[in-house]
Amino acid sequence: MELFYFSSILEIFQENAFQIDQTTVNYLMRIVKIVNDLVKKKEIVRVYQPQAFDPEDFERFTLQRTLRCHPAIEMCLFSGCAPAAAGNQGIQPIPGTSKGTTTTKNNPPQKGKEAPRELPKDLKEEEEEEGDTSSDDSSSGESSEEEGNKKKQKKFDLKAKKKELKELKELIKRKKRERKTEKQLKQDFTLKKNTTMVLMMWDETINQNVAIGEKIMNLPIYKNITDDLEKNLRPEFPDVKVYIFGSRKTGLGTYTGDLDLFIDVKNYYNFPLKDKEESVRIIDKVRAVLSKPNVPWGRFVSITHARTPILKCFNREYKISCDLSFCNGLSHINTALIRYLLTLQPDCHRVACFIKAWYKSIFFSRQEANKVSSYMITLLVIFYMQTIKLLPPIYQLHNTTGKPLMIGDWQGDFAKPSLAELNIRVSNNPKNILVGFFQYYSSFDYKTYVICPLLGYPIERQLFDTPELLPDEMIRYKEFVQKLTPCPENSKELLATDTTICVQDPLELCHNVAKGVHLPLFVKFTKLCKKSGDYLMNF
Repeated sequence: MELFYFSSILEIFQENAFQIDQTTVNYLMRIVKIVNDLVKKKEIVRVYQPQAFDPEDFERFTLQRTLRCHPAIEMCLFSGCAPAAAGNQGIQPIPGTSKGTTTTKNNPPQKGKEAPRELPKDLKEEEEEEGDTSSDDSSSGESSEEEGNKKKQKKFDLKAKKKELKELKELIKRKKRERKTEKQLKQDFTLKKNTTMVLMMWDETINQNVAIGEKIMNLPIYKNITDDLEKNLRPEFPDVKVYIFGSRKTGLGTYTGDLDLFIDVKNYYNFPLKDKEESVRIIDKVRAVLSKPNVPWGRFVSITHARTPILKCFNREYKISCDLSFCNGLSHINTALIRYLLTLQPDCHRVACFIKAWYKSIFFSRQEANKVSSYMITLLVIFYMQTIKLLPPIYQLHNTTGKPLMIGDWQGDFAKPSLAELNIRVSNNPKNILVGFFQYYSSFDYKTYVICPLLGYPIERQLFDTPELLPDEMIRYKEFVQKLTPCPENSKELLATDTTICVQDPLELCHNVAKGVHLPLFVKFTKLCKKSGDYLMNF
């Protein structure tokens, strides 16, 4: 709250070469006391200090733009210290100024000795009353205590009203969201024309997307881009190294997709950068370096509020958008794992390409599509193929002998056995897998189970409330939980199992990659899975 403490009026007079007599000073101090009391009672809300002193402009001088001009302040100010109201009496020149003259903004200099200030009648009576009150100290003490209790009660009531109003607003918002969600849940979704075309031409869709993914997986420009980044960043970060990850390196990329890059500026590959503030500082430094003249980078957007802070930018030389991250190398290892699984079982690659094209066709807006990541869709495909024994669970690939490669708290190394070594048959019927995929996820019990590619089968959500009951294959997650100190802040580090859908990351086991999927979007996804499965089966 911005307040004009009226003791500053003294400074205004002094700046205009005035000296105020002691009587006026006493009244000014009384005004300060009244203002402080009224502020505590919330009877005045906001008072502006004037830019310059103007005795004739009383409204601007005192309480301009206030919500309420309190009578006590108005009376004291007008009669006690406004020179225009008192006839400019009682104001003496400061020593060193021209003798017998006074100067104001609106009054010309006056010669001669000024008569002493004549106090207004109402203030005289008030002064006399103050003299009488000295004999009633006991009664005034009781009244001040009672007044103090009233102030406290009034303050308490005001807080209670504010709290009640806030709760009412939140209730209204919640009711609106519930009505909107209820309406969306009752909505009967139909397949759009684009989705129908994708389903009708499922084989062509697969072949086209697989060809594109394979073509852009190893473009020569990637090496040029990483070399350019390392060259420009090395003066600031001598040990910098750039790694490519994401859909463009797994074989699921498209021409319009971004190029994901992990920039290891200080050996953060194996030792993750957990300090978010440090990540933001690195982003600012990298942005400053790449913004220099003659550097082919631009269109910078720093996204620092995300779970993993990134710097979005555009390479003008090769006309490609890039997402730069700086936290750890787990994303790079994850890309290698996804690529291995897609090549291990050819139908896995085909089905993943088709489902990616399908889910883009079912959404009505880009905002909806961004809630369901390409990585989540890929994990859904991998998990379904694990349940039908066409892919191995991830824990079978981890190194169980020797010292494992650890990226922070998570194991990053994995073996690459063939299908024959895993005793898994080769699949060559993508249409049946697609129909099974749609049927499986249209009837999956999302409320009870977690989708867990690490194990290759669904696991009950409630087991994560007591981690010691989890299977032995979850040893890394158990160790991670034991390291955390029990407190509300650390609970956010655990796997979020209270969401609509829970899809556990196969390496970073505390990460639910479907955390951003809200209920209406989930309902739409499951209903369209059912309709797409029926359509494809009858086609």
